[in-house]
Amino acid sequence: MQTEFTTKTTCINGRYHTRLMYGDRVIDEMACALKIDTSWCYAEMLRWQSKMGRFSIMAEASRTRSTKKHRKANPQGRVWGKGELDAEKLKIVLAID
Repeated sequence: MQTEFTTKTTCINGRYHTRLMYGDRVIDEMACALKIDTSWCYAEMLRWQSKMGRFSIMAEASRTRSTKKHRKANPQGRVWGKGELDAEKLKIVLAID
């Protein structure tokens, strides 16, 4: 079965939040300090979706491009993963209570 993902980038508090979505649900999220790293974030999220068995033309194309020489191996600036973003959200919620 093929999965159709959509992507969305939003600038929040000086970070570029990249979201991988399936319908209205956010499947994965990353953030980066530099706009140039958004493509790296999407490629990384799609690569993991493909590895976990969620077949998508977009995910497979991302894995194919990642093997080519023109793609940079590492991001240029700071990148936050989903775990780090969730931990920050939890700290904000606990600070409010």
